[in-house]
Amino acid sequence: MEIRTILVEPKLEENIGAVARAIKNFGFSELYLVNPPDIGEKAMAVASHAYDVLRACEKVNSVEEAIEDSTIVAGTTSRHGISSNKHLRMPFFSPRELKDKVKGIGKSSILSILFGSEDTGLRREELMLCDLVVCIPTSSGYPVMNLSHAVAVVLYELSEVDGGMAAGTVKLASIEDKERLFMHMKTFLDEIGYKEHKKDKTMLMLRRILGRAELTGREVQTLRGILRKAEWKISKGS
Repeated sequence: MEIRTILVEPKLEENIGAVARAIKNFGFSELYLVNPPDIGEKAMAVASHAYDVLRACEKVNSVEEAIEDSTIVAGTTSRHGISSNKHLRMPFFSPRELKDKVKGIGKSSILSILFGSEDTGLRREELMLCDLVVCIPTSSGYPVMNLSHAVAVVLYELSEVDGGMAAGTVKLASIEDKERLFMHMKTFLDEIGYKEHKKDKTMLMLRRILGRAELTGREVQTLRGILRKAEWKISKGS
């Protein structure tokens, strides 16, 4: 399994260098930067012997671009108390629980982990793109960690993950397949006259539930088949 570290709009180049160092410390190499600042001598100096990770990093313009070929997307947050009215207070996973969750998903799979900017963290719309939400257990007196420290904690746990796939295990659904399912679900909610003010919250809840389910491609197609059958039945009855 490949682990992709994604920094969303990082502010300081030296933090990017420190993250590159943490990535190499734990045996990984993929670093994506969404709308980063210029990377210069400060970042290179902090990266030290991880300058190869820094030089090979991918710079993109959006989170969607960074995660487009991912198998599972995990977002990180330090905020346990996100409003339940927005349905973001879903089950949080610790880094160790994340490790257990993704064991055995296959060598060709990509786990993308999003880290927000130093001042705001991940925004609601970015967390909505995630299958899982990860929160590092910290002191309630000061829960916010330095960016590179948070990356190091998560990657330390994931460094022990065996990327092998057990015999007979099928490949998990791609991001594209899951997005088609979610769009189909949204269309279905429109077709049945689901209340508009509840739609966004319901879609986010469905994303969280199905994200934790680790759907295979076949399971996605089965769910879409059920939706198509329901749509046909509704159209015949109207």
